[in-house]
Amino acid sequence: MICAGKVYVEYPSRSDVFTLWPVGDLHVMSRGFSRSYFQRDRERILSSNRNIVIGMGDYAEFISPKGNDKRWDFTQLSNDVTAAELNDVGRAATTRVVDLWRPMRARTIGMLMGNHEHSYEKHQATVMDNITNALDVWHMGYECLFDLVFVRMDNQRDVRIAIRPPVKYRARYVGRDTYTARVHAHHGRGSARTPGGKLNMLYGFVQRWNADIFLAAHVHDQIAKPFIKLEGNRAGTKVVERRVVGAITGSYLRTYTDNVNPSYGEVSAYDGVPLGAARVNIHPHERRLSVETE
Repeated sequence: MICAGKVYVEYPSRSDVFTLWPVGDLHVMSRGFSRSYFQRDRERILSSNRNIVIGMGDYAEFISPKGNDKRWDFTQLSNDVTAAELNDVGRAATTRVVDLWRPMRARTIGMLMGNHEHSYEKHQATVMDNITNALDVWHMGYECLFDLVFVRMDNQRDVRIAIRPPVKYRARYVGRDTYTARVHAHHGRGSARTPGGKLNMLYGFVQRWNADIFLAAHVHDQIAKPFIKLEGNRAGTKVVERRVVGAITGSYLRTYTDNVNPSYGEVSAYDGVPLGAARVNIHPHERRLSVETE
């Protein structure tokens, strides 16, 4: 667990709306990875500097023919994987992920580790350090809590993101109009098949943590939902409702692929899922959050 401080987002206009893109579960090097869907969303992200990205883990399969990993299945490899790459799956997968992600590096505030990276690192290279160092982005661990602080700077024309800036830098925010959204992000867990089961995983984080935005991946689906938390006012004389939002964040891995040996998803009779990423829309001046899927 990483409690990671504050990310400051400077913006010029009261009408500005930001979109937080939680992008994960690509499973690069798998035959089911949809490069076209990923590139589609990458272009959408790059279309506006009001888009902010957080990586949600499982960027590549990170399953090696070396050792005793029962998940290894040669038939599920992408057709363009070379014999040389199989000699060092960690290096090859890292290179592919970095090349895919690099165009949106400037939009990315950090990247979580997924269970595939975590499992690989138990016995082999520290692939998450290699990915985040190559991209010069924040390694956010498996679970992370941080604040997005939006500061209106009406004397500048464009958006600027400052990740954990020094105190001297933050002095320029004194007296400014600010809005803070606390984000809890976890790669996710479990093997739920039904929408209710997947939502229960997300709901557990909503119940456990105090945040405004909850993000969880892993179950390869998109589910977006607002939640209401109840609390008392400062005087203890009135019930106050606080609206938070949560999302199961999506995937770029097809469950079913034509004319290949069955994937683990097909063998396990998982449902097909909509490819792409769920998104959180942040309206700083209105102090309002909304969440959407494809």
